[in-house]
Amino acid sequence: MSASIGKLLTFAAGAGAIAGIAYTAIAIARVRAFRLNAIRGTPSSSVPVTILKPLHGDEPNLFENLCSFCDQDYGAFQVIFGAADPADPALDVARSVAARFPEREIEIVAGNAAAAGNPKIGNLLGMIVHAR
Repeated sequence: MSASIGKLLTFAAGAGAIAGIAYTAIAIARVRAFRLNAIRGTPSSSVPVTILKPLHGDEPNLFENLCSFCDQDYGAFQVIFGAADPADPALDVARSVAARFPEREIEIVAGNAAAAGNPKIGNLLGMIVHAR
């Protein structure tokens, strides 16, 4: 009986080694394809995206942090800054960011938060309806 278990373990180890080699080969091929696409700038930078940035209150370096969403070397993208409370002080900072990047498609949404168990998710749900 132990000889058959030994054969089974040998087979399992061999199959595992072959699967590992196959996985490694596929991973290397995908990494190379990703690098080639990154060098050519396709296809990821040609796909338009929308960035949703929920806001809640002012914080240190908020202006610089929000600018980093707009200061990207990417094709077409939209940035939506949103706060549940229309009086949120972060909205003034978001407006300053929008003024700094007039060439960007920036939308500021306030007071549209949906009812959700998590306030941040509610804010995101209120923002996503503005995504293009």
